[in-house]
Amino acid sequence: MNDDKSDSGRIAEQLRRVVSDLMEVSILKKHDCLPNQASHFKSVRCIECHSQINDTILVSHLINPMEKAVKKCNECHSQNSMLMSTLYKFQSKEQRKDGFFNGIILNQSYVIGANRNEYLNLLSLLIFAIVILITGGHIYFRLTKK
Repeated sequence: MNDDKSDSGRIAEQLRRVVSDLMEVSILKKHDCLPNQASHFKSVRCIECHSQINDTILVSHLINPMEKAVKKCNECHSQNSMLMSTLYKFQSKEQRKDGFFNGIILNQSYVIGANRNEYLNLLSLLIFAIVILITGGHIYFRLTKK
C-alpha cells in the first residue's frame, strides 16, 4: 500500500516537472520577439512590459492584455525611455534603501563623482595638506638660509 502512495507521489512530482517545463517553454515562445531573452528576464520585471505606466505609484497594479504589452525595442532603449518612470525609479529606491543616496541620479548611467568614496576623499585631502606643508616648509627654509 505504501508503495502505491510513493509511486503516486513520484508520478505527481514528475507531472509537476513536466508541466513546469512546458510552461517555461511556453513563456519563452511567447517572448520570442525579445532578443537576448536571458538578459531581459534577469534585469527587467514582467510588469515593466505588461502594465500601464503610472508616475504616482512604484508598481502598477493594472496588468495589460498580451496585445498591449511593450514589444518595440525603442520603447525601452531610447533617451526618454518608459523605463525611466518605472524600472529605474524602482532600482534607485532600492539603492537608497541600502544607504546609497546618489542612486537617484545615476539610473544606469555613470556620473563622475556621484559615487565617491568618503575614505578616498579624506585620504586625498590629507595628501594635499602634506604636500602644502612640505612645500611651505621648503620655501621657509630656502628663504631663511639666504
